Amino acid sequence: MLRQLVSSVAVAAIVAVPGVAIATPTTFTLGGTSQLIDSGQPIPPVGLSGVLGGKYDDGPAVPVPFPATVVDMDKSVAVGADRLVALIQSTPGEKRALGMSQGAIAVSEAKRRLMALPVDQRPAPGTLTFVAIGDPTRPGHGSLSQMGYQSPDTPYDTVYFTREYDGFADLPDRFNVLAIANAAAGIIYLHPYYGQLPENLPAKNVTTTINGAGGKVTDVLIPTAHLPMLRPLRNLGMNVDGLEAVLKPMVDAGYSRNDVKTTPVAVSNTVATEHKSQDEPKKPRRNVQASDATHEVKNRKPASLDDPKDEKSGTPAPTQAPTPKTEADEPTDGPDASDTDDADPAEE
Repeated sequence: MLRQLVSSVAVAAIVAVPGVAIATPTTFTLGGTSQLIDSGQPIPPVGLSGVLGGKYDDGPAVPVPFPATVVDMDKSVAVGADRLVALIQSTPGEKRALGMSQGAIAVSEAKRRLMALPVDQRPAPGTLTFVAIGDPTRPGHGSLSQMGYQSPDTPYDTVYFTREYDGFADLPDRFNVLAIANAAAGIIYLHPYYGQLPENLPAKNVTTTINGAGGKVTDVLIPTAHLPMLRPLRNLGMNVDGLEAVLKPMVDAGYSRNDVKTTPVAVSNTVATEHKSQDEPKKPRRNVQASDATHEVKNRKPASLDDPKDEKSGTPAPTQAPTPKTEADEPTDGPDASDTDDADPAEE
């Protein structure tokens, strides 16, 4: 009980993120693919001293031997996972499992085996850390994870180190021909090389989440300065900076992490209304129909002879019978109906 308490306090004082020193647990290392087929001969374990600039060369290292073959890779990974679990269970104190490429797949399978054990046979949370470098099982972008492989959740912390455009560990997460071709070139020019770790990583390149079992998962994306698909031309001494400036945005479009983050705009549901005085009476609305026009024509009063509208329209106005004159009557100032142009329509 006292040992577990001391271990928990020691681990709580460290954080497995880039740029922060880590205590000195025993580190079990599993390298990448080293042979095509299993020859049956003992293969010397691959040491990972110096990887990531020697970040994890801070304590005793124990290489884990396993076939690391291309053919029958599943069997090779199973051997590595079984041996790693046995070492974890038999080694006291704080431990770290570090795998690179195929070795990282074996580390992921070791997680599965550990979680299948009874709780009392597992290491206490906080005493074991997993480190995966160039991991094809990296969630979201690993080549195996995109084919349906799922790394199990554990209560132990895991750190993923991935070079941008590494075709095994950083595949595009949407269909993009240029991005896929670039990632394929990254398998050759990036995946085998994890020797250095930049001192100052952009903050956006380090993300931390908590998985379903309570373990902290830190994803470290190491920036790549140039597109690997153009590396052959650069190696020939050609200046491809202009071409890269055109291709890079197209390649980056294959990764959703490069999408521009937009801020949603709040939209009001209120409807604009005309501001009227409350005292103003509302006018009734009515639809104009053909029956209204007919009613208006039937009830229209005859236009006056002097109405200038009739003169312009050329339509003869209805004539009225002249009033009989008497001697006492004075001549009127207005013209007689017979003197108007409308009196005889034929003359027009």
